[in-house]
Amino acid sequence: MIHRAPLLQSLILHGGLLSLFLFGFNNQNTIIEPQAELEVVQAMVLDETKLQAEVERLRNEEHRQRLAEANRQKQLENRRQVEERRLLEAKNQRKLEEKQAQAEEIKRQALKSEQMKKLAELRNQQDTEAKRLVEIKKQQEETEKKRLQEEERGKQAEEKRIIEEKRLAELEEKRKSELEKRKQEEALRKQKAAELVLKKQREAKQNAANLSKLKKAIADARILIQQKVKQNWIHPSLPESGLSCKIQVKLIPGGEVIDARVIQSSGASAFDRSAETAVLKASPLPVPTDPSLFSRFRTFEFIFKPQ
Repeated sequence: MIHRAPLLQSLILHGGLLSLFLFGFNNQNTIIEPQAELEVVQAMVLDETKLQAEVERLRNEEHRQRLAEANRQKQLENRRQVEERRLLEAKNQRKLEEKQAQAEEIKRQALKSEQMKKLAELRNQQDTEAKRLVEIKKQQEETEKKRLQEEERGKQAEEKRIIEEKRLAELEEKRKSELEKRKQEEALRKQKAAELVLKKQREAKQNAANLSKLKKAIADARILIQQKVKQNWIHPSLPESGLSCKIQVKLIPGGEVIDARVIQSSGASAFDRSAETAVLKASPLPVPTDPSLFSRFRTFEFIFKPQ
């Protein structure tokens, strides 16, 4: 079963990080974040969307398998009930045949008693009785033959009942084995699904931590750049105060400035030129030595506001 609380907490955490990234740095005394940082956050949001889609797919898959298992169990139960009804009918049939055999045996005994009585009464009529005795013996043989046949049918019915009971037991054992196998497969599937969710959550947390470290490193570098540029700035003689402008800077590895130009003027050309000069004089700028971080400073912009 997928737990919703950890997933909800993860979504809230990443939503907070996104809000901090979008709105936490929009004041006049901070510098504008590079466009690449927005792409990282967007990638994080996409990862969360994929994670939610994967969780939904696993839920649907689990629901489908449960329905399939319920149908299969229902079919097995129907088959078992049919087998039980058939076995009961065979058992009733065997009882009926046993009752019929008993009735035949009673009838045969009664017939034999009657025959013996007649034999005693007609003993004086030996010639007639001898012929009659042959006929009676023949009847007795036929009756015995029928009795033996009934016994054979009873034995066959009993053997059939035993075979049916054995087959039913084998079916039950097979059903239990299949059920156990299904349980093991279901447990393994749930374990793999849980491991996948945990892996996604760990990756999301790691990405969030990496993003936080990246933002801090960039912010620290920008503060150092601002400080060094201010240290190399010469205040022009202007009546205005509180001026600011936006400067685009291009660097090469090592922080050497190859170009610095104002892309949003302060309205005072002397102030704009002094800002460009301050950037060139501050070369090399204190940019990160890590190549992956320096790529964000190869071309960047910042607001120069010395006061």
